[in-house]
Amino acid sequence: MLPRVLLGCACAVAILAGVPAAFAQSGGDVWFPTTTFGGGQLVRVDRDGVVHTYNGIQASSFAIDVQGKLYAADTNHDEIAIVTQAGKVGSIAWTDPQSLRACADGSLWVRSVASGGKTPYWRIDAAGTVLAGPALVPTAPVEEVVDASGALWALPYFDTSTVYRIDQNGTITTIAIPFASPSFVTLSVAAMSDGTMWAANGTNTIRRLNASFQVISSITTSAPMNLVSPGRAKTLVTYSATTRRVYAIGSNGVELRSFALPWPNSTSVTVNGVREAPDGSFWVDGTKGIFQFAADRFDVHGNVLGSYGGAGSGLAQGDVTGRLILELAPSSADLDGDGVSNRVEVVVGSNPLDVASVPAAMTAVSSGTPGAGSVSIQIHAPASSNQPYFVALSLLGRGGVKLDPPYATPSVPLGLDAWLALSLRAPPLAPTLGGVLDANGDASTVTPFGSVLSGMTVYLSAIYATDSDVPAATAHVAVTLP
Repeated sequence: MLPRVLLGCACAVAILAGVPAAFAQSGGDVWFPTTTFGGGQLVRVDRDGVVHTYNGIQASSFAIDVQGKLYAADTNHDEIAIVTQAGKVGSIAWTDPQSLRACADGSLWVRSVASGGKTPYWRIDAAGTVLAGPALVPTAPVEEVVDASGALWALPYFDTSTVYRIDQNGTITTIAIPFASPSFVTLSVAAMSDGTMWAANGTNTIRRLNASFQVISSITTSAPMNLVSPGRAKTLVTYSATTRRVYAIGSNGVELRSFALPWPNSTSVTVNGVREAPDGSFWVDGTKGIFQFAADRFDVHGNVLGSYGGAGSGLAQGDVTGRLILELAPSSADLDGDGVSNRVEVVVGSNPLDVASVPAAMTAVSSGTPGAGSVSIQIHAPASSNQPYFVALSLLGRGGVKLDPPYATPSVPLGLDAWLALSLRAPPLAPTLGGVLDANGDASTVTPFGSVLSGMTVYLSAIYATDSDVPAATAHVAVTLP
């Protein structure tokens, strides 16, 4: 039998283990992005710990302007969504936006997908007009920081010796990091409002840098620090993987507050971001274990004030969401040349680097008359011959509900609504919406819907078992009933 489906949203993870700031803060609220397979929802946790969800926004990165308006990079919709606490208020058309960073003057830095080994950046205004770029950085970034002048700093993967600075006009300067990393430790940088920056790289020294990335002062800490971010009242918030503690440190190096992170002591634990909220609470996001995403809120003593597992975090191991594939190669391209785009292969759970990993497909065609319509469905899943299947449907497309047990991939690529909740239950809504694939992995069925969905566009996805007993799902198709 197919495993039952967890009818909850699979929300917010960071792009890659070790990437800080998977979430963003504004006025005490915390915003979380979604994964490639997320629930088609943006998530906000307010200062009282109440969770607010925003349907239809598949955000991989944010920027928050000085007015508190949030811009979300929605790669799946090829746009930058403009969001307030009340909801989505507009959008900027942009192909494959990967990352957003805000400048103090209201402009935004946008990173698009890498091409030819170079990563392009544009600076745009709030209406989407290009002000500078593309500036082509010759590497992929692990972290991006905008300083007080509006310049963007890109810290590359697999390089502890170089950073790239892009000024507001789009000019790139390559700068050597003036201090050594003790091992292959990702550099973490926090930009301050006075134009300086703080950097931690897994040593007992946190360095203060000027606008040329040169050291102007430093503080000695009680333990090696891996992350650094601005805190309240000009303090720094840091995390040490050595002691597994979160610290608030004064600019003079005095340790003001600290607490041990009460997560399991495991090699799977990853901390991707630490923040101090205006109310003095601390947010930590990361993973408590493989696929155990977490976004926890603590008081100064380390007591848990709220746990929002799956709401915002980093990955435990590897690229389990496929987001890195879409970062490093155009989502509309076809890396393995099997005729299916990278985006579709990642969404349905096949391997975009393996031509033999052909995703299953489904077609749907409506017929009939208004009030008496039906949908003809054909499913082709050659790797799942003689396996059971059922068809899920929703009035919302481009979403994603994780299958239970909580596999990282794939998901049902549909938005969660009442129709999806009903169609994911057993038995299926209609006998023709479930069955067994034949010896070729094919199924053909016709389902009448009468007047209940007349005139509506319905999104459908076939969920089927595999030889490894891990469920899979086809990309959704849309069909409008007469």
